[in-house]
Amino acid sequence: MTTIKTYNIPGSGNITALLFNHTTSLVNFLDRYGHIDRLREINQLGRLRDIYPGAHHNRYEYVFLQWALVAEIAKQKGNNHGFSTERKFFGKINDFDKYPSTAEILQCLILLTNIGYCDGTFSTNRAWLNNLKSHTNIYKSFKSGLDRIDHKIFEKILDEFDFYNLHILFALFLLQRYKRTDNGHIEFSSELLRKYYYTDSNNVHLTKLWDVFQSVRKISFLTLDSLYAPVPFSLRLTSIVLSFSQYYEEIFIKKSAYKSAIDEFEKVLQNSVYLSGDSILNTNKAASEINTFIESKKEEINSLKDLFLNINCKSELETKWKKHNEPDWNRDQNMYLEFENTNGFLPSEYSNNPFQWENVFQNKIGKTKTRIGAMTNPSNSNLKISAAINETDQNQRLRTTLKISTELIKLMKLFDTSYTNPKDEENKQTIFVSILKSIFGWDKRFILQAHDNRYSAFVIENGRNKSLRIIDKYIENIKGLINQDQLLEIQETRSALEKYGYSGLTLIYLGATKIFSAKQNNESAEFDGFIIFPTVNLSTEFFYIIEAKNIVNGFNESQKQLQKRTRTITPKEFDWTVDKLSSKAAIGKFKLK
Repeated sequence: MTTIKTYNIPGSGNITALLFNHTTSLVNFLDRYGHIDRLREINQLGRLRDIYPGAHHNRYEYVFLQWALVAEIAKQKGNNHGFSTERKFFGKINDFDKYPSTAEILQCLILLTNIGYCDGTFSTNRAWLNNLKSHTNIYKSFKSGLDRIDHKIFEKILDEFDFYNLHILFALFLLQRYKRTDNGHIEFSSELLRKYYYTDSNNVHLTKLWDVFQSVRKISFLTLDSLYAPVPFSLRLTSIVLSFSQYYEEIFIKKSAYKSAIDEFEKVLQNSVYLSGDSILNTNKAASEINTFIESKKEEINSLKDLFLNINCKSELETKWKKHNEPDWNRDQNMYLEFENTNGFLPSEYSNNPFQWENVFQNKIGKTKTRIGAMTNPSNSNLKISAAINETDQNQRLRTTLKISTELIKLMKLFDTSYTNPKDEENKQTIFVSILKSIFGWDKRFILQAHDNRYSAFVIENGRNKSLRIIDKYIENIKGLINQDQLLEIQETRSALEKYGYSGLTLIYLGATKIFSAKQNNESAEFDGFIIFPTVNLSTEFFYIIEAKNIVNGFNESQKQLQKRTRTITPKEFDWTVDKLSSKAAIGKFKLK
């Protein structure tokens, strides 16, 4: 019952795959319900096709490529990894006397882990999870459609808002609908999916099976997705296949340099494609649209049958967003934050329902003013947040930027106190630079340069007194490491805070700030320090620049320099004055007109 299939894989040409007995039987069984056609119609990158419109490869190509790779591994001479050995871990399909081999199990798992995807993939998963958590009738209908043994998986995925694995639950749900024509396919397939979800590794053969599956899966999506990624390199499938006889163990079996290189390549694609700022925002946009559609149907979903009509291969949801959808955010005014090594440290306000967290955030700012998205990677070890500022009016753009910054700072303070973010300095710089851009122009470049990188020059605190204590600690740490001119600049920034500070949120930078105009390499201005009060009325003074000169008549020189630079770079929407701060320092004070 084995079959040989040939398919043209983008970028690789015609690829031939041998499908083994259990695979062929399962393909034929699922084809009756439209699943093979569905795979051909679902874009591999889901709604990210809106950001990368040339990325038109479908999920069937991804599945087929994996089938071909498993078949290639299985036929290697001297293969001592049991690819042809019968395995009884998951039962078998009744068409056959023999239990499936490792190769057959891998090919079946490849198919089964893809039939639960809907059009839109992870965007759709996020929308469905939100509705499963929010609406009792949808929750009850879905749960009633699962085998009782899968209720634990259902509750676990909901509790963890595990949108990366919801397709497994959907596959288990859909398989239960086909029982009337079952010939052992449902029991075998369901058991295989369950053990894969729990990553059952009680047996060395199972451990090896999961490892090979993940390697085959990774090679396949990296090969296809790198064709369309904005990176200057890609995986060449032909090179991999041609070197199978020599290197298949290093590529797929062992923990080798080859596998490490592939892991690094995956990180590159995560940063540049899957979790790029625009991709995260587009996932939020798509999930919001799909969520609104599901919400409009919630009163109609009162039974298992109603729910199935909205999930199956021919549902309205499958065809509603097939056309290209343009981004609805300003792609030139974005803030992008990253939190590494977050597993176990994510604030519950976010992790309980990231989709709702995004909605609450966006509602606070104003839905037309911003687009916000937040996503973790599959292992939950990395959280990335992207926020777009859609305002073009100077005043409104600044107000929106300050509101977004304030909310992001609140999130940063919600993390477990024992959590240290390796990207903390970059995140603070993003917030500070975004505010400066909203004041002086998003076409400007800013370089924030600390006097000594061992100590953070950023202060983010509530109130004058707490902020002063942080500055004093900073001065104590850095005093012997900097020159007297730099020390004066920090001390004068402290004096400015002491004089003008208030009880609300306070942002201070204690290093040098260089400003560059668009397409110019020579700086147009430099600040010795600055203070921002993001929550005050902007028609009052909310932004202060400090300029200090460690010379006789330092104030006079500081005043002249600050007035000249400020006059050049400050937009007309601001009122500003330069006043005396001390005998050696001047202070620029800004407010909106």
